[in-house]
Amino acid sequence: MAEDWSTATLYPNGTMKNKLGIRDAAKLADVEFQIVAERELLLLKQKSKSN
Repeated sequence: MAEDWSTATLYPNGTMKNKLGIRDAAKLADVEFQIVAERELLLLKQKSKSN
């Protein structure tokens, strides 16, 4: 029997399943923000070196 979409992609508390295994939505949002901010800084530094 195939899983429905929500069972396949969400933890029981409604947080989206993720590679980090974080089940708390607020903590996941914080970690995602941190990762994106770090990558954005890296891209900005690379862009400034190429100018």
